[in-house]
Amino acid sequence: MTQVTESWSAPIAGAPRSQAERSSATRPLPWLASLVALALVLRLWGLGANPPGLDADEVSIGYNGFTLLKTGRDEYGAWLPSAFRAFGEFKRPAYVYSTVPAIAIFGLTPFAIRLPAAIAGTLSVAALYVVAVLLFRNWRLALSAAGFLAISPWHLQFTRAAREVSLLVLGLVLLAAALLAAARLSRQSGGDSRRRHAIGACYVGAAAAFLLAVYAYPGGIVVAPLLVLVLFWAFRDRYVLPPRVWLCATAVALGLGLAPIAQQVLDGRARARPAQALLLADTEVLRIARERIARDRHDGVPWALNSPLLLSARRSIDAYLAHFDVTYLFTRGDAEWRHRSTDHGQLYLWDLPLLLLGIGQIVRYWRLPVMRTIAGWLLVGPLPAAVATEAPHAVRSIAMLPAWYLAAAAGVPPMWRWLRRRRLQRDWLLLVVLSVGFYLYSYHRHYPREHAESWSSGALEAFREARSQVEQGQFTKVVVPQNLEFAYVYALFATAYDPATYLHYGGSEQLLRQTNAGEPGPVSFPPFEARRVEWEHEPRSPGILYVVWNLEGRQRLPPDTYVVKDIQNTGGRSALRLVAFSGSS
Repeated sequence: MTQVTESWSAPIAGAPRSQAERSSATRPLPWLASLVALALVLRLWGLGANPPGLDADEVSIGYNGFTLLKTGRDEYGAWLPSAFRAFGEFKRPAYVYSTVPAIAIFGLTPFAIRLPAAIAGTLSVAALYVVAVLLFRNWRLALSAAGFLAISPWHLQFTRAAREVSLLVLGLVLLAAALLAAARLSRQSGGDSRRRHAIGACYVGAAAAFLLAVYAYPGGIVVAPLLVLVLFWAFRDRYVLPPRVWLCATAVALGLGLAPIAQQVLDGRARARPAQALLLADTEVLRIARERIARDRHDGVPWALNSPLLLSARRSIDAYLAHFDVTYLFTRGDAEWRHRSTDHGQLYLWDLPLLLLGIGQIVRYWRLPVMRTIAGWLLVGPLPAAVATEAPHAVRSIAMLPAWYLAAAAGVPPMWRWLRRRRLQRDWLLLVVLSVGFYLYSYHRHYPREHAESWSSGALEAFREARSQVEQGQFTKVVVPQNLEFAYVYALFATAYDPATYLHYGGSEQLLRQTNAGEPGPVSFPPFEARRVEWEHEPRSPGILYVVWNLEGRQRLPPDTYVVKDIQNTGGRSALRLVAFSGSS
């Protein structure tokens, strides 16, 4: 059996590191700068226009960032909240706060609220390079891992929209970088005091990254601690304790930082979203378990195996393994069109041989910490998605994405040797370039036309037009009769409605005043009013303009109404209509 050296990079580097590589620390910097620039361009190009519109979460995040900028409060009037109420749940605060500087500079626009995701995605590319260098100790492999992330369809999809998971990925990669740096410093000799202080600084940095991951997305509270355990397990014999002052600083940072989330767990805010998404709370799972238990009890059969907990556990196994499905990863992708692009899975097809070779390297050199780290990261990444509904789920499992590209980088040397022996290097690179080009072509040309409905394309334009009709004196009021749960936020965002005025009228606290039918209360902020509409009982007032969503084939309007304006989406299809009763001007 081949003797494996102690060098972390020995098993996967295509050749021993040359003296030139060891002596020139700046050699990869131009390449890294080029990759970071490419990552930034891919994420900024057409950012305000594609994806084509804003979904409800983006609009909610954006308007709350706007209210923070103008009043220091959220849409419900809470002062600098640590959780943002929205659509029956409480969003983590990191992304909302990150939009404030961009909105201050660029205004309340799609570009502004998506800019933090694009920047976080770009920084994640640079951070993954650092992680890969610390793992592999080979800058070529590190550039490979960073390059794969820079052009990743999965990563681009969630760093070109106002997605909280963009900050989650950044936080996890920074967390790994800080802890790997601490492990690396722990093995160095000489300058003991300075080295131990540097290790302490790494721990404080890890604490900050840990908090970023936790406050970015609900899944962070699961994945971040598990990633810490993976790293300490893989490098368990390489860490040394820093000076006490650094340990105290780390403990204080974590204690103070986690206090708000602990309070949210106790008061239920942090449990609201899991309660909606967990398999154990799924109504279908509970129904099946209830029916099976009743059947077993009637027939005198032990029913414990059909309890909701065990039924959910069995489904969780299937959900977990679904995230490693080849068709999901490389051809089919997530079922939700907001989570993937046209004609693509979550990864490129050419990633497959690299990943197979990388997994082979992991199995072959399992005892090395680098391999255990990659494998452990891959295994813990999908856990938040495994216990939830709608698996496989690209958002809830994106924590595993950096590990996929670290594994792909591990597969580069054997792949490159195979190509070089057959003189196919240029053919392979041409294939990669053409594949990425086809992805970008499909994403920017076909995606905004084919999946406009997924992003509520046309909604902002409809509410701006409605406001314009009122300002021109054509109407006195705008009523939103559908989608009460989120349509009001589109009206606020589209018109950049003054937050102080909105809060004066009661803000979104109005939603908490339920009607007799148990629905959210009507929301009024002149000239808009979002409420339930029963057309037969509506006053035939010529001064009321109605914004009707998704009209085609879904709703019959009274015969005495007419269309004031038809708003089309980027696909050229009717998205919303402004209608009024006959006799209005």
